[in-house]
Amino acid sequence: MLAPLGSRPCSTESSSDNPSGSIESSQSTVPGALSSPAVFAGESDGGFTVRRRDAVGDAARVIDLFAGCGTLSLPLLPGLSHLTAAESDNAALAALKAGVDASGRGSQLTCLRADLMNAPLTPDQLHGHDAAIIDPPRAGGEAQCNSLVESGIPVIAMVSCNPASFARDAALLCDGGYQLDWLQLVDQFRFTAHVELVARFSCTA
Repeated sequence: MLAPLGSRPCSTESSSDNPSGSIESSQSTVPGALSSPAVFAGESDGGFTVRRRDAVGDAARVIDLFAGCGTLSLPLLPGLSHLTAAESDNAALAALKAGVDASGRGSQLTCLRADLMNAPLTPDQLHGHDAAIIDPPRAGGEAQCNSLVESGIPVIAMVSCNPASFARDAALLCDGGYQLDWLQLVDQFRFTAHVELVARFSCTA
């Protein structure tokens, strides 16, 4: 199922203890955005803060797949011409949209409600973007990665919480004409065996 967020009613709970109306993601802040506890996953945003711009390069049009509230892509918005956020959770998208609208950057954002695990965006829907950010659940994003390969999108930034599904999805990308530019391990959840992976792939086809 895929539909622009504005085409259906949606609601979210805004925070009453955030009078400044800002959303904070690690070291980044977008003035005027809405606070939401769903922004934070663990102790950081998967180590993406430091290499966020490095991961997408000079991309002007970015699509964020499994976007949630925009934890990974929202801090990039001031430097983009347009951001598309695709996510199945309507409340998360509503929080993202409300925050961006409040910041005065609503024209730069398109929100798509989509079940990317079962109905990934097609190559045609990915066409026109300079870079994709994909942060799938532990099962990975195999179907969406196949579509990314078909689209030939120039740059893919992948965040993963599961090395096994990451290896499978990374192999799909590399077999499909992408090269792994760099890979960073992140000890996101200290004092546990859990790690996060952040990687950048670029299309060589």
